[in-house]
Amino acid sequence: MPHLEPTYLRYIYDGLIKGSIHPENAAELPEGLIGLYEEAFDERQPVHKRQQLLERFAIWALLKKEVTAQFVAAVINQPEQEIQDFISTFSAWFNSPKSGKYELYHERLKVYLLQKLGEGELDQLHEKLIAKLESSIENRTTDETEFYGLEYLHDHMELPSQLGRHYDRLHNFVNQEVLWSRQIQISKGYAWSQKSVQQGIKEAARRKHEMNTIRSTVNSVKLMSKEQNSVEDILNLLHEGDYSIALKRVATLEVERQFKLYLLFIHELTIGTSSEADFRKEACKAVLEAIDQTPEDHSVLNWTKFYPELAIYKYHEELLKMKLDGMVIWKRGNYTLSDISEWNIEIFKGFASLITDDRLNSVASSEISKVLMEQGKMKESLKIA
Repeated sequence: MPHLEPTYLRYIYDGLIKGSIHPENAAELPEGLIGLYEEAFDERQPVHKRQQLLERFAIWALLKKEVTAQFVAAVINQPEQEIQDFISTFSAWFNSPKSGKYELYHERLKVYLLQKLGEGELDQLHEKLIAKLESSIENRTTDETEFYGLEYLHDHMELPSQLGRHYDRLHNFVNQEVLWSRQIQISKGYAWSQKSVQQGIKEAARRKHEMNTIRSTVNSVKLMSKEQNSVEDILNLLHEGDYSIALKRVATLEVERQFKLYLLFIHELTIGTSSEADFRKEACKAVLEAIDQTPEDHSVLNWTKFYPELAIYKYHEELLKMKLDGMVIWKRGNYTLSDISEWNIEIFKGFASLITDDRLNSVASSEISKVLMEQGKMKESLKIA
């Protein structure tokens, strides 16, 4: 049992459920995984039928992620309904991680299928895929084919390059600034562009092509710099409701820069541009959780050095209205409360206890005591004092 492959077990399971496998025909089971695969490519089939079947399987073996039947039909220029029927016939060979999208069930199956193709056939099929992806990117088709190409075309171009063909195509493709712009626009991040350029660096280094290695490396640094300085892009993601992606982008920055952007997010969501957005509570909650992961060590991070206490207080008031706790922000700063004149006393309950520095704690307690005294709350004022 430990040596049985998942695909083979699935074949047996499906057969038992359907009734095509039972005690009387157990001897007719294919011998292992390879026997199972070979059944699909019956030698008695017409050559063109076997070749068509193999091409349909092989294109999925080349792909890097799950795709639709429409995607494959467009690449190999066959009717979409025929591809859908093919998937139904061999459903045990496929997974569907996302509704309407499919990938081959097992890595061993991919290896087997690619080995069935001759080198020339495999190269021809791969070039067909590359050509389709190039065309979709060039024409900005804004569909699955373009999006897949923006993410993975460099991977498909790598294989021919490693085999000694079309290296310049790979190098020129990954180093296009217009390509980066489109990748960033669609993916809302820099990961696709960096991965493409890194592929260019590795292949140029492998070929000992110094100038191309330098060019791709410089472009990688350029992309890194753009990402670190793309505050406007990140804020646009927030305003569009893509706060999860915005937070992932911020997480790649150094800690102080992260915190500044977190506070800017809170500003935009409480009293700024997105203060009326229907997603603002969920976004604020996500930002506060991100802040909670940043250091409390004030030698590493102390927001009071670059951000006004009064602003944090105003944000806190809005967070309370949303029934969210903004105290996680205060804990990461050596605040004194001396800039705040009009207070909501409910907010300040517990503030002084968060200040670990004795001197600063005294200053904060004094300020709270004064305000309570002015409000006529003598007992509370004396208690704080």
